[in-house]
Amino acid sequence: MKPPVSEPVLQPDIERIFQSLNSRFQEEMRIRQEMNYAKCEDGCLDEAIEIARKNPGLEREVWEWMSNALELLNGLLNARGLPPMRYPSYQRFLRMLRATS
Repeated sequence: MKPPVSEPVLQPDIERIFQSLNSRFQEEMRIRQEMNYAKCEDGCLDEAIEIARKNPGLEREVWEWMSNALELLNGLLNARGLPPMRYPSYQRFLRMLRATS
């Protein structure tokens, strides 16, 4: 008779990893709410959409201006251990621009 094959028990490790990820996510969400990230992100996006609406043909340049400004800010936030600002991809930006026109 063969001895039973023992498989490594990964369940506790997986649960620990998921708990750690969940804790990080919850902390990031708390910081985003306390520092009112959504207001800043929405303000940048609204301004970019308005500028793009007033300047047809410059949509890519406007999106790049917005994304570069937020990436610069994200560098400063990262240096302080804070979560990054979010912004849409260029394709999503175009869809949002069309939806508001």
